[in-house]
Amino acid sequence: RKGTVADESVLDKNLIHECAGFVVQVCGHATSSIRSWKVGELTGLVFSLSKLGLLDEALLREVGRLWWTWLQGDEKKAPPDALSPQTLANLVLAMTRLGYADPELVALVCGRAGGAAKGVARKGSKTWNEKEMTNVLWAGACALGFHEVSA
Repeated sequence: RKGTVADESVLDKNLIHECAGFVVQVCGHATSSIRSWKVGELTGLVFSLSKLGLLDEALLREVGRLWWTWLQGDEKKAPPDALSPQTLANLVLAMTRLGYADPELVALVCGRAGGAAKGVARKGSKTWNEKEMTNVLWAGACALGFHEVSA
């Protein structure tokens, strides 16, 4: 559809307004009802936000708490694939790309990846591939950098 420059400017403003409102609503919903979201949906949301460069600290704080609980507690309570190498690597990578520092979560994930790199497999766990290891390495290095800047 062709329109005038004025029509396109109004369309752009409406698009920005509606899309921004939608993103805020989705993030708010995810933050307030985080335990009802599936693992893939949450990691997909965080990954999408990282691609867009949109930081929602409240959401990332809740996501970090949730995964920290699963990693620190009874792993049997974690949903399927929540603690898979791919999920953990993508999650910390996406959070770190947004400049969000969650050193406790990154340390736990680095510990898992490091154990796998040493050949220490967790019972029933999947193996870590090179891409997942590299993603965690990058997230860990960034987390160290964030820590140095804030110290």
